[in-house]
Amino acid sequence: MPSNSMTYKVRGIEELDSTLQRAVRRMSDWKQPLKESGVYMYQSIDKNFQSGGRPSKWKGHHWLTKKLRGGGQVLSDTGRLRQSVTSKGAGSKYQLSDSKLVIGSNVKARGSSRLLADIQQNGVPAGVNKVFGKPGKGGIPARPFLLIQSEDEERIEEIFRDYIEGVFR
Repeated sequence: MPSNSMTYKVRGIEELDSTLQRAVRRMSDWKQPLKESGVYMYQSIDKNFQSGGRPSKWKGHHWLTKKLRGGGQVLSDTGRLRQSVTSKGAGSKYQLSDSKLVIGSNVKARGSSRLLADIQQNGVPAGVNKVFGKPGKGGIPARPFLLIQSEDEERIEEIFRDYIEGVFR
């Protein structure tokens, strides 16, 4: 070694290396913050049902529906659709991987081969036949209940920020 060189051992480098390796392992699996986000979104979707639609109210029942059923709260008459959306995966379209979360509903509409969630989320144009086994004339208005509100985006970002910060603690 030449006399004009110097050696210095950095203290704590092994701990830093260990922390970074642990962080790399944890950052390759996002299940924890995705699961937390799923639980949060379940609560947000439930608020959509409680309020009758957010950010704007869902269109009310058709006059014939009111006559046949006696009214009731839109999308909540039986509770079947609301109960089919879950953060736990039972009976719904809920998929969680280390990089993706999908929440939805697989419940079929009675008298139709279509998913009830799809019919209510997107609506059915007037004149479409046999949605519920009968010719349709007036259509079904879209009543989106599976949506991410701006406050949801902020909370989900916070969940991920907290997770990332926790990785380095």
